[in-house]
Amino acid sequence: MEHRLIQGGEQYLPFARSCVAKLKGLGMPYASQQYEIDGVSIKVRIEPGHEYIRIDGGGLELRMDSGVVELFGGIDVESPDSFAPRLLHEAGHAAAYNALFTGVDSNRWRHNPANTNAGH
Repeated sequence: MEHRLIQGGEQYLPFARSCVAKLKGLGMPYASQQYEIDGVSIKVRIEPGHEYIRIDGGGLELRMDSGVVELFGGIDVESPDSFAPRLLHEAGHAAAYNALFTGVDSNRWRHNPANTNAGH
């Protein structure tokens, strides 16, 4: 019976199944192997009547720099002004992404006019 736990990297399932077949071909009742391919962890294990496949990783990496917050006079935890709202100077991808959003409602949400779901 095959047991699978796949949390990303599902394109490696055929490879994992071929590894299970190789382990079974060794004629040993218990065996395991593990691989790391392009950031995806593949672990296979056999025992009598059971094959286990676990694949983790391969998620999408999203890099986003939100910008720099202006700090006037530094941070002084004793001063109530330390926790006052500051200006965020958006940078790079964050500025391009946020440029699509317009207006702010009473809940302080920005709205994307291109989004039919109210842009929240």
